[in-house]
Amino acid sequence: MDDSKLRILRLTPHFYIEPPSNKKWPVRLDPLGGMQVQIHRLSKALDYHGIPQINITMGSKYDTSKKIFKNSRLWTVLLPILPLKSRTRGTIGLNQAWGLGTILSVLSNFSSLKKNIDIVHCHCSGVASPLLIGWLVSKILNKRLVYTIHCSRAATYKPMSLGDKLINGFIKRLEVMLIRKASKTILLTERVRNVYLNLGINESKLSVIPDIAEINKKPVRLDDREENIIKNLNTNNKKVILFCGRIAHEKGWRMILNIAKSLKNQEDILVIFCGDGNERKLLEKEVCKNNLNEIIKITGFVKKDTVPIIMLKADIIVVPSIHEELGGTVLEALLLNKFVIASNVGGIPELLSHPSIGVLINPYDTNKWIKEVKKHIHNTTKPNISLINKALLPYRLPTIIKKHEQIYNEVCC
Repeated sequence: MDDSKLRILRLTPHFYIEPPSNKKWPVRLDPLGGMQVQIHRLSKALDYHGIPQINITMGSKYDTSKKIFKNSRLWTVLLPILPLKSRTRGTIGLNQAWGLGTILSVLSNFSSLKKNIDIVHCHCSGVASPLLIGWLVSKILNKRLVYTIHCSRAATYKPMSLGDKLINGFIKRLEVMLIRKASKTILLTERVRNVYLNLGINESKLSVIPDIAEINKKPVRLDDREENIIKNLNTNNKKVILFCGRIAHEKGWRMILNIAKSLKNQEDILVIFCGDGNERKLLEKEVCKNNLNEIIKITGFVKKDTVPIIMLKADIIVVPSIHEELGGTVLEALLLNKFVIASNVGGIPELLSHPSIGVLINPYDTNKWIKEVKKHIHNTTKPNISLINKALLPYRLPTIIKKHEQIYNEVCC
């Protein structure tokens, strides 16, 4: 099939939508993070290469459609739900509301989608809804199904609550069963591919395509809100330790809190949390309880092109995740030539493959984290640029797009 004729229906509750000027993304819709940014980058790049897409995601309003990029569209589908806060998903029932909204949208546009779509490509993150919705939509439209697993229940995910533990085995089995049914499943690392191979999934069904190593280094015009955020950080004459990501259990923010406690009497240290999340209020409570207001700053939500401005202010970037499929923050830190201290979990070791570009630590070893941060914050390590460039080669945009085009063509044949 000619690349120019490929037409993709992309399903995901996680897609980066830029809020209006001086506004922030609502936490109730799940904080925007690396997965949302990565899927947005992929969609934009494929559109540029002549592959039009319809991206069905969640948004603040149900049943909206707008043009994005040059040839693609963005549909937001989210049925009304009760405002019951969740420590793990933003709002209880959020993914299910997206899933039901997606099914209704597909049914109401059945004839058009049946005619104009070649492949259903669904992005999954360790929860049941996207897995099921991707399979159901592919059956409704009678189209080939491609999954991308951004967080594998079988290989990576760690349950975050008692309820999560109770359904963990079921979702693992569901994940494996539906991967067997899909035409192709894209995984981010060889490590995860090997797990699925050991579970008996045919190797022809599995491909490895990692995240895209890309970050905006061009000057950005900030709105008043974000200009004030950066101004209020007041990083002058400070050694800056940066956590960048969602303030959520799985991102290990409590380890940063422990590090800040050990450094609270050092006036030249500043710890920045760049991001928002379901557990931000809990973090703020702990900051006040431990008298850490002078050493810790929390930015809240910032737009994706503002993140590099804050990252460039860091002396070291810390990524204490409890589980991590690959590590988008690590990729971005390396692109900015920043030294990284990160958890030795998931795909992070594939990125930090040499000690001159970063340190790997057990996510639960508090003493080791404190020791390494103190060591590197006072003797700021300049990472080896040539090793960084070598490490990032498999994550470059042209390689990623070419591999997606190959898979789409293979699936359509």
